[in-house]
Amino acid sequence: MKRVILIVFVILLAAILIANRSESVFGADSSGYANLARMLDRGETTLPLEAEWLTPLGFVPRGDRMASFYPIGLPIHLGLFARIGGWAHAPFFVVPLAGVGLVLLTFWLGLRLHSELAGLVAALLMGFCAVFVFQAVQPMSDVLAAMWSVAAIAAAVEGRTRARFDILAGFCFGVAVLVRPTSVLMIVPIAFVIGPAYRRVMWFVIGGIPTALILAWYNVDAFGSLFASGYDAGGATRDFAFAYFPPRALHYVRWTIEQFSPIAILAAIGGLVISKARWMLASWLAAFFVFYSFYLWYDEWWYTRFLLPAYPAIAIAAGIAFAWLVERRRIVGVLLLVIALTWEGRQLARFNVLWTDEDQALSRVPVEWVAHALPPRSLVFSMELSGALLYYSDHRPVRWDTVPANVPIAPPYALLMQHEEEPFLAKFPKYVRVRTVGGGTLYASSAGNWQRATGN
Repeated sequence: MKRVILIVFVILLAAILIANRSESVFGADSSGYANLARMLDRGETTLPLEAEWLTPLGFVPRGDRMASFYPIGLPIHLGLFARIGGWAHAPFFVVPLAGVGLVLLTFWLGLRLHSELAGLVAALLMGFCAVFVFQAVQPMSDVLAAMWSVAAIAAAVEGRTRARFDILAGFCFGVAVLVRPTSVLMIVPIAFVIGPAYRRVMWFVIGGIPTALILAWYNVDAFGSLFASGYDAGGATRDFAFAYFPPRALHYVRWTIEQFSPIAILAAIGGLVISKARWMLASWLAAFFVFYSFYLWYDEWWYTRFLLPAYPAIAIAAGIAFAWLVERRRIVGVLLLVIALTWEGRQLARFNVLWTDEDQALSRVPVEWVAHALPPRSLVFSMELSGALLYYSDHRPVRWDTVPANVPIAPPYALLMQHEEEPFLAKFPKYVRVRTVGGGTLYASSAGNWQRATGN
């Protein structure tokens, strides 16, 4: 019966995630990953750059070249899917399928650490988590990093009885780091699983060598140094401070409870007490929670996405407690579980987690329209949509927010989102509104430019 419930749940989850997947490239994150995927597919790690204000969102200047701000892991996945099914749709299946994989791996790990019931409950709690669903329909790295992180732990657990699985654990850990460098924090819980056993450590290191070589090649080719990265070049490594800890820690505690429910969090605490894997599970969550509590960006509920690679630890610990309770007080345990899952379902509706495709389409529509409406290879003032312009068109985005006012550069057009219009016009007052399409508005430096471009 438990396997039937799992299969039905996973099928429904897969259908929901795939049906609601976003196929829009927008903003710094998704456009940054997608543009890097295209570059890698062409054999490029950097692009030419004539001036810093020609750097679209998602890129960092490197002298006369620009490199991606983002890690290479997700773009590799996107490119592999594109090779199989083309660029139009296939890359946007990566993250939803990773979400399904994450839920299945959470079940498997709960099964190995306690019981089939614990695994099922953990999979349900993880699959109903709001930030998981929210990120699982977007072309971003959070869910993919979480999937590979759980895969690394699961393989290390299996390596206790089958040594060669430690090679797989090392490989999965390496891929998780390629997807998101902070996945290196997974070494803490993995250390509790592998321990000081020399042979296991050796196999683990061997498994990670291929991904380490890929990372080294990319860093040297794109940034000229083995230890450089886009995060470092873009200044993200300076976004940490001890003073950030109190408000961010409270924020993450609050929104973690809000998503999983107070009952599930209390169950997770109980699960840590009774589980033999308590130190592994506790260190898994603590590593990410403490690290990101010192990080600058945090002020929306969905910034708990940074904790996604560790949220399976909460789900598994809670699953262990619920399984323990159901074995002793079946009605009480089932009732509490139903309440916890109902709470999570309410949060899914509260946060409107499946808005992504509709909302981001408002950003994709104007870019695709401009791609065909303007003369080929036009210069276009833009900021929020600059990365999308690079991805969807042959036009060259010019960052109006960074170009100096005294520089004699005047692109004939500007593509702006609503919140950009007022500051843009304050800086460049002579531009005239042409048309609003979806969530973007096209401006022209003169009505004549637009008339000549369209033949009207």
